[in-house]
Amino acid sequence: MNTPTERLLAKLPEPYDINIERGLLSGIAVRADAFDIEEVASIERGDFFLPAHGVIFSTLQSMWRAGEPTDDLLVLTRRLKETTLGAGNASGVEILSEILSTKSNAAHVATYSRSIKELAVRRKMIAFGLRLTEKATSGSIAIKDVAAEIERMGQSAVSSDFEVMTSADLDDGEYDLKYLIEGVLVKDQPCMIGGPKKSLKTNISIDLTLALAGGGCFLGRFPVPRPVKVGLMSGESGGATIQETARRIAAKTGIPLRQYKKAFWSFDIPQLGDPSHRARLKRFVAKNKLEVLVIDPTYLAMAAPPMMRRTSSPWVRCWRH
Repeated sequence: MNTPTERLLAKLPEPYDINIERGLLSGIAVRADAFDIEEVASIERGDFFLPAHGVIFSTLQSMWRAGEPTDDLLVLTRRLKETTLGAGNASGVEILSEILSTKSNAAHVATYSRSIKELAVRRKMIAFGLRLTEKATSGSIAIKDVAAEIERMGQSAVSSDFEVMTSADLDDGEYDLKYLIEGVLVKDQPCMIGGPKKSLKTNISIDLTLALAGGGCFLGRFPVPRPVKVGLMSGESGGATIQETARRIAAKTGIPLRQYKKAFWSFDIPQLGDPSHRARLKRFVAKNKLEVLVIDPTYLAMAAPPMMRRTSSPWVRCWRH
């Protein structure tokens, strides 16, 4: 601690709640769908007061991103077994045991997340105020620059930095690609189908939907390792065109369209900038347990300049369950 601000920060009682942090981590560890909740997904490692809690959160988050269920305590324990979290040399497993013994309600993970985020912002605002005071006291900032400095520092206080890992972290990490369509579509990753106007983008989207739902081959060439539930939301071609195309593609596979039980269709397009539409989209995905969602065309789902609207393409999103 070199500067007066750092020395003062060390003496200040910072706003935090260990039990809320434990409650969130406990909830994630017993709920496989926790990261599908918007408030939980917005939390970052640095939002936790205790660094050890941040490490456990990152471990759970990496499991989710890898498609592993976060409620698999055997996998979580194995990942934490050799981890020292800097809390009196306590192991990750020991701290996890404390977390799981906390009296909390897994149904309240969204509430816990909001509280953790608010406390994190308050801690940043305290640090921001003290640093501004230090600059004003030392004369290191001109009066005319105070307003700009307040805006700059205030913005950094309420927004988080990008998460950074060391080369050792990258080297030790477990990353792999799980293909839903071999060589084409990766699990848990977005995909854009692009092409000029009238280049069969919607037809390709329908072929992709049926290949994923039936476990066949995409475009008759790229194998689908296993059938998955997939939804196609199309708002431009119309029901008659979608129906005719889907029937034609299904007939070529030898399976009638009605027998594609894992394919779901909608002629409604969500407005992704509208929170209520995003909530409805979440329910649509959750209700039908979709692993893949196709939105065709992209421009109808987002506010975009006219030039972009004329060139937008279908958008594919793979979902974790």
